[in-house]
Amino acid sequence: MANENITEEVMTTEEEEKDGVASVRVAVIGCGWWAQGWHLPHLAANSTDVKIAAICDPNPKPISTLSSSPLLSLSDLSRKYKCPYFTSVSELLADDVGSKLDGVIISTSHSSHFDVGMSLLNEGIYRRQMSGKVHRVMNILMEKPMTTEVDEARRLWEMTAKSYPEGAFIINHTASYRPQTKIARHIISSNQLGKIRHISAAMNGVRQTCPRCFDMSMSATLMLFIWGL
Repeated sequence: MANENITEEVMTTEEEEKDGVASVRVAVIGCGWWAQGWHLPHLAANSTDVKIAAICDPNPKPISTLSSSPLLSLSDLSRKYKCPYFTSVSELLADDVGSKLDGVIISTSHSSHFDVGMSLLNEGIYRRQMSGKVHRVMNILMEKPMTTEVDEARRLWEMTAKSYPEGAFIINHTASYRPQTKIARHIISSNQLGKIRHISAAMNGVRQTCPRCFDMSMSATLMLFIWGL
């Protein structure tokens, strides 16, 4: 359910529009260690252009096997980022906040990507049906992997390509474009390491135990290890 105790701490939509705080309203669905260590801090750091409009997670107290310390609860995140929280996508979209979203970041469990993605695409179609061609477009950034089943990935692609092409639907492979990644790619393509016969890659830890995992200045060596480029 949406939280009910943020009236004094969260600006209303009217106040935001009046003060010109942000031009893009984004919700983060899935508030685990990656959202808390990466997405939410970066959205907040770009607050002149983006407003964190809502957060959503089925667990009021998110947990992660990757975290060495407790994650913030939804209520704590709500206070920190001054936004309402919800415990289901349907509640978010049914709320006035949901109807005014410009985009959503999906950082839920991998197996739930398909259902969440379809719900958001259907929301975009609903908006178009209600308002015509001129409507608030639903844009989606989905964490990798896209889905856990090939058929689900194809169905999402068909939905975006044929049923709702108005909105952006992007899979978050942005790390491939970081300067550090390009350096690692160059090292491999220039044969400095010789012929690559096998790659074993892993990514472990969170901000508390592995700060460089969330550090844009991490070395090319770490990037090479994590992504196995």
